[in-house]
Amino acid sequence: MNPHQVVYRRTELYAQVWAAPMLEVAKKYDVSDVALAKTCKKLGVPVPGRGHWARVAAGRPVKTPPLPQRDKGIPEEIHVWRRVSRMAAQAIRNEVREQADAERQPEASIAVAESLDKPHPLVASAAKLLRKAKVGDDGRVACRSEPCLDIVVSPALLERALRIMDALVQALAVRKMTVEAPLLDVNGARSKMRVLVENVFVTFRLTEPCRMVRIPPPAKPRFAWLDRATIQYVPTGVLELAIDEFRMSGERKTWRDGATRKLEACLNEFVAQLHVAAASAKRWEEERAAEHLRWEEQARRRREAEERAKEEQRKAAELTELVRRWRLADDIRAFVADAQLRGDRGLPVDWSWAHGYADRVDPLGPTRQNGGHDDGET
Repeated sequence: MNPHQVVYRRTELYAQVWAAPMLEVAKKYDVSDVALAKTCKKLGVPVPGRGHWARVAAGRPVKTPPLPQRDKGIPEEIHVWRRVSRMAAQAIRNEVREQADAERQPEASIAVAESLDKPHPLVASAAKLLRKAKVGDDGRVACRSEPCLDIVVSPALLERALRIMDALVQALAVRKMTVEAPLLDVNGARSKMRVLVENVFVTFRLTEPCRMVRIPPPAKPRFAWLDRATIQYVPTGVLELAIDEFRMSGERKTWRDGATRKLEACLNEFVAQLHVAAASAKRWEEERAAEHLRWEEQARRRREAEERAKEEQRKAAELTELVRRWRLADDIRAFVADAQLRGDRGLPVDWSWAHGYADRVDPLGPTRQNGGHDDGET
């Protein structure tokens, strides 16, 4: 199975789920049986009901429904790009266990200051830009036009968000992890805030999510088109710290304020998870490189096979042409001999020229029928 792209083919999946229990089939695809059942539903593949395999084990007769005709909108196959596999994920967790244990030690605790005194240069620059930024339609401030840390929060939470970011950036610096603010390219496109963890960049952000609020229309709208509810997005008052582009499924990548625990108490967990994200990204790149090498090897073999096929066709064409000329020369010689034997000299053919033409056409050389001697020799 391709380590990155998994292909579910409708007919193959139908045969597999009726030949073995869903749990066994799911292991082949490295997914859960629930996820496999959802894929079967998307492909219109019927699955065995509850108790089916118990009846099979008891030797009782069971009915296997045929694969129904594919309706419009149901694909023949589904391609899924898989992240790091479960076995690789467990290996990654074992690799970073030491770093995770170190973040749990009391002396490694990351404390957030009560005020923003002597902030990190990146945080100081972000504070200057965000404090004078305009509040957007969603009630939050952000800086998109200049290099600035990815902090998108309401003005009420800005100072707290800056203090949390300052504690995090300085703690990462102590751990030899370098944080980089987003950059703008020549076209104005903006990158993401990222941190260098063991030679791998991991992107992250600090935001205040918004919630959607439906505003009812006025009781007596002045115009008919105002007689409808409007949608507005407002900040939730909750800070959220998230890792982007995580390469492992099932891993925690978001930390936010809770009822009993604030984001300030989650910074060490976040740092520990950065090691997992970096290791998974590294494993992902290694698998991609290995897959690329496999693709290149397959392409090379296809090219070699095509070249061999072309060479085979060329040789076959040459041989076919040689056989054609050989038979033509034999036919000419036989015709001339038979014509001379019968005395049919009324034919418009120069027999001497015909012999010479046969010798020129014959790929095995002239006068082959005379044992290799030229005409006229004894």
